[in-house]
Amino acid sequence: MSFVFSAMKMDKEATRLVEEAYAGAGIPVVSNNSAHRWTHDVPMIIPEINAHHLELIGHQKESRGWDRGFIVVKPNCSIQSYVPVLHALRSFGLDTVIVATYQAVSGAGRTLSSWPEMSDNIIPFIPGEEKKSEIEPLKIWGSVQNGQMILATKPIISTTCIRVPVSDGHLVSVHARFDYKTHTGRDHQSD
Repeated sequence: MSFVFSAMKMDKEATRLVEEAYAGAGIPVVSNNSAHRWTHDVPMIIPEINAHHLELIGHQKESRGWDRGFIVVKPNCSIQSYVPVLHALRSFGLDTVIVATYQAVSGAGRTLSSWPEMSDNIIPFIPGEEKKSEIEPLKIWGSVQNGQMILATKPIISTTCIRVPVSDGHLVSVHARFDYKTHTGRDHQSD
């Protein structure tokens, strides 16, 4: 079976239309783009965590009248480094998380040579990146009910996302707080 891996650099609406056209033509689409990350019937998958969200594909195909085609997306690149670790800690009463990401220029689809203003510089705010880092994990940890995604409510995540003058690879600093009362029944919190 053929499939399309979508990693286009286009505006979101154009990307949505192209991906939907492929899926409508019977070709599965695995997308690296953000255009469908918040589409209600499109699963955002980290396979080790939420492969069961693939059940949305049946609902997606049925509601859109697609025979073999469908769309699945991957999450934002910066959360892929810390969400799997946090996932392993959720059963211990993970309550709040403070994250700082230090993202390479490759995350913006650039190189240091094509972005000379990044030399010896940082950008302390990446528009839209903090919201993605705070909300996308809640979709990944959410549940599927009646063909719809229900977001998780915990942990509460607060992020700061910084662009740094590094070619490739993101760094992340994570501070987690656990609610032991929720986990153990004892009235105590710990960092």
